[in-house]
Amino acid sequence: TDIGYASGIGNNMVIADGGRVIDLGNDCIGYHATPTSGIVVVTGSGSLWSNVNLIVGLWGGQYNSLNIAAAGTVMDSGMVQIGGNGAYFGSNNTVMVTDTGSVWQIGGGTWLGYGDGNQIVISNGAVLLSSGMTVGMLPASESNSLTIVQGGGVTNIGTLAINAANAVNVYSGGRLTTTTLTMQPG
Repeated sequence: TDIGYASGIGNNMVIADGGRVIDLGNDCIGYHATPTSGIVVVTGSGSLWSNVNLIVGLWGGQYNSLNIAAAGTVMDSGMVQIGGNGAYFGSNNTVMVTDTGSVWQIGGGTWLGYGDGNQIVISNGAVLLSSGMTVGMLPASESNSLTIVQGGGVTNIGTLAINAANAVNVYSGGRLTTTTLTMQPG
């Protein structure tokens, strides 16, 4: 499923009030170098979006977003890539997970930022569970960030790797648990 393909501006999918979307394949929010603004919102207790692999901002996709709020849940059984993949970069894409009871569960690794300026924000009691995460995928990737604030929590079961010119910010009651932390000097 592609939300915001090619020159599609303002493509949205909202899952609310206990709605459920189960996709046995891969999903992409914002797929193309031309301006895209794919937006997915998962909000409300019992609301669920489930898929295998998820990419936010592929092939140059910019300004795409995933918002999980008010006890919504997103489950990705495979990997998540924010800001492109190894061949096609995306920039300024955002994932926001907020509010107590909101959960983003990722079975595979989380790759944040082949391009620049991509971000994940976990706040207000929300939780991200991931088997591993890299922030800043390439030597030239810059200004990608994971921010955990206001009681938000990230449990990273594998390695958390932070490459030069990228950041992980934890403050105002945020919590980060990881098995291994690796930081590359800049």
